[in-house]
Formats: sequence, structure tokens, C-alpha cells
Amino acid sequence: VQQRLATLVDFLPDGVRVIVTQFDTEEKQLGDLTLSSPAEREKLKQAFLSLTNRNNGTYLWRTAKSQLKLATELAAKAPESRVRMLLYTDGEDNENAAGLNHESIIREFGDRIATRIQWDWVTLGYDLKPVEKQALANTGVNITKALDPTEIIPVIAGFRLSAVEQTAGQSITLFNESVGIN
Repeated sequence: VQQRLATLVDFLPDGVRVIVTQFDTEEKQLGDLTLSSPAEREKLKQAFLSLTNRNNGTYLWRTAKSQLKLATELAAKAPESRVRMLLYTDGEDNENAAGLNHESIIREFGDRIATRIQWDWVTLGYDLKPVEKQALANTGVNITKALDPTEIIPVIAGFRLSAVEQTAGQSITLFNESVGIN
């Protein structure tokens, strides 16, 4: 899985800021990089390759909440853009903290997920409970169930036109902004 995440780096556009946070029963930031050079891309790959299983706990909802708070702060600093949050997890929440679940996440961040934060959630080797999955998807979270490491890069097909407004007879170019499509 670490190798496949490192492969994801090659699909990220130049100039994008990437924050890598490993979590189990605690969060540890492994990197905060802007991909502006091959050296920065290599640092990010090494951050992914350094991921280890530190213990058997998964404080999933606590981590989702703290990372959504960070995404909200980043979105506030750049109101003209959206923040993309990729969450990869190989286990269900086992903290079971009272009042901390998918419903509390949706209540607190649902409006921002729909408008300011693009949240892609990849489950590795398991699936969310149907009620959690449906509620999150209804809020705008893109959920992918990956049973194999080759499936962990979310696939998004997208194109951008070279001109915002087109006129008759004008040549336009489509720029491929797809992610996860070779």
C-alpha cells in the first residue's frame, strides 16, 4: 500500500500543497510539502513509504474531524479555490467516542464538504457501514472501496477548456485534469 500511495505522487499537479498525516490512536504529520520540484516529490514519496502500523487502534472520526478542521482553515485562506482531502484507512473506528461519528462530522462540516472541500475516502480491505457510507456520499464524499493496492488512487475524469467563454469559430483546447487515469 505504501508503494501505491507513493505512485500517487506522480499524478498530482505541480504546485499542489500536500499534507500527509498518519493516524491510529494518535495523529502524526509526516509532511507538509508544495510540489514545486522533483526533490519535493521525492520527499512526499518517502513520507508515504515511511508509513508504518504503529498499533492496532483507529481513531477514524477524531482524525476525520481534525483534518476537516485543517481543510477548513486552508480553504478560508484561499477562498477562490477548493481543498481536496484524501483519506485512506484500513480499519473502522474503534475509539467509539460518544458523539463522535459520521453524523457529527456531517453536522459540523457538511456545508463545507459540499462547497469548499472535495473529500475522497478510500477504504483499504474493508467497507464502511452502509448507513455511514450513504450519509457521507449524500454529503458529497467520494467513497472508494479498494480491495487491492492498485485500486487506491481515486479515479476522477476531468477536463478544462482553454477559454472561459467561447465564440463561434474559435479554436479551443481541452486540458486533461484527470486523476488516476493512465
